[in-house]
Amino acid sequence: MLEIDIRIDTDLRDRAFHAVDAFVDAHGAPVSRTQIAGLLQIAFNEPDKISQFAGNQKERAEKRLIGMKEGDNKTRLENEVEFWKRVTSLSGAKGGAIPWSLAQECEKEMPAHLKNLVKPHPTDKSGREAYNRLIAEKERRARQWNRDHYPAFFRHFCAHYCYRMPPERGSQHASDR
Repeated sequence: MLEIDIRIDTDLRDRAFHAVDAFVDAHGAPVSRTQIAGLLQIAFNEPDKISQFAGNQKERAEKRLIGMKEGDNKTRLENEVEFWKRVTSLSGAKGGAIPWSLAQECEKEMPAHLKNLVKPHPTDKSGREAYNRLIAEKERRARQWNRDHYPAFFRHFCAHYCYRMPPERGSQHASDR
């Protein structure tokens, strides 16, 4: 079995489950199954756009919050905003305020020669060419890492979120009748 397959089914799965459990325990499950399906589709088709998708969903929820009076629906929308903030931080956050994100993990796994690249002096033509090649390689590796890891992480994340959601209204299992 490949190392990446093992990592997907251990470390990434555990991180996804922990993120969902921590969120659902604190905020419930405010996001619909349809939105989760959209998140999963973006993760598989365009992993580099997850933060953008989550930001758009957050903005839509914030717009619906404007002028809303206190109540259950307002609380659900506030929790939905928090959910999309969490997705954004899990996918693209960098820095000390966030303990873990996929972007931080990608940066950590970059080869040493691609970390902390220093831009050459503008008059150094050969240095500029080498720098541009290294930047292109770093971007290529990051895109490949994203294609390998984002869909796997969000597959576990979305599946566990749906598992933690309350049953849909009106749906009964045969054993419940």
